[in-house]
Amino acid sequence: PKSGVLLIVPVEIKGKTYPFALDTGCSGCVFDASLTPLLGEPVSTQDVKTTDGVVRLPLYASPDAKLGGLSLKTGSPVVTTDFKRLREGLGEEVYGLVGMDVLSKHVFRVDPDRREVVFLRGVGAAAGDRLVVTLKNNVPFVEVKIPGLAAAEPFMVDTGASSGGGSGLMRAETFDTLLKQDKVKAIDTALGSSLSGNSVRRRGRVAEFDLGGHRHPGLIFATSGGNYLGLNYWSRYVTTFDFPGGAIYLKKGARYDQADVHDLSGLTVIRLAGRTTVVAVEADSPAAKAGIRPQDVIVKVNGASADEMGLTAVRRLLATKGTKVAVTVARGSQSLEASLALAD
Repeated sequence: PKSGVLLIVPVEIKGKTYPFALDTGCSGCVFDASLTPLLGEPVSTQDVKTTDGVVRLPLYASPDAKLGGLSLKTGSPVVTTDFKRLREGLGEEVYGLVGMDVLSKHVFRVDPDRREVVFLRGVGAAAGDRLVVTLKNNVPFVEVKIPGLAAAEPFMVDTGASSGGGSGLMRAETFDTLLKQDKVKAIDTALGSSLSGNSVRRRGRVAEFDLGGHRHPGLIFATSGGNYLGLNYWSRYVTTFDFPGGAIYLKKGARYDQADVHDLSGLTVIRLAGRTTVVAVEADSPAAKAGIRPQDVIVKVNGASADEMGLTAVRRLLATKGTKVAVTVARGSQSLEASLALAD
């Protein structure tokens, strides 16, 4: 993946190629509403659970789509929705999701260090530490131990979940339980994106997180309706998903010890009509003190075009502790130069 936000792969439909994301947290394939002319007439509707709630979506017959040499025509219906807000929130061009109706039948390896996804005939030797994975409603879960909780918590293996520079999402009730025990340090609130739209979530650092003996301190999680381990967490490993065998294999990658980061500027930005647009400014933050307002457009960051460097790269610069970030902001016909001193 180019940005690390999603596992983008090319899907071919009727001779044209579209960017889709591999999403282990989605039980079936999802297509952008703009692709409905390729799908025929809807056959029904279905309630789809997202990280922020439930949304009712139209159902279509599975099209003759391909991912490399793999057919995505499963016989199961597919749903459609408007990915526009998701594209704005993530800053990624994505027009569909390859879900577990396809992925559950395969063994595949995600290697973030080599930026590749490989579908395999078998797990092979030296795949790494084996973890048991359980499918519930055709989506995978693993058990996680967190000090402060009486029992292990099930977390969904969700390569489609994004929480900025954090590792995933956590049930609000679990988050608050750990917060009361000082096992979570509250950080801030942040914009979250899902098929239900955009929402504001609380974020905090978890003292310790243990998945199959792999212990990580200080991971960042945002509140949600459920527990989700997102792609930023899995990018610490070379991960082999063996859903037919009921297992996931973890091998330490180059990012194994990477620290989770969060915004230090006070800015919430999205990619709106190709422009890096401010939608919220936290009170008393560096951005607020610099006079930046909602609806301002960030034109440059440290002298580079914000739009050309990508939304994820912009957010990473705004999360670099101990630095000063120079931004150029457009407000109507006016231009504002600001320097943001980023401190934790």
